[in-house]
Amino acid sequence: MLTTLAWVYAVGFIGVFLSTHAPGFVGLTQSRGLLDLSIFRQGMGTPDFSPKNFAVNLPHIVLAGIALVFGFRKSPTLARSAA
Repeated sequence: MLTTLAWVYAVGFIGVFLSTHAPGFVGLTQSRGLLDLSIFRQGMGTPDFSPKNFAVNLPHIVLAGIALVFGFRKSPTLARSAA
């Protein structure tokens, strides 16, 4: 039962991570957006690592880093009381 729950949690984490943080990666590498569907209407673009494009995609990049840190960190062990 716990193994199944662990897999459900892992798949859910990866699904949420990809759906919420992929736009930053796509924005930097393709110069297109996922949320406005321009990557589907205009096709693939060229990578744009200009300061403006980096600033536009910075929130996605920062949130993705925070999510990875919290998602893969080791959970703290609970200290048992002596009583």
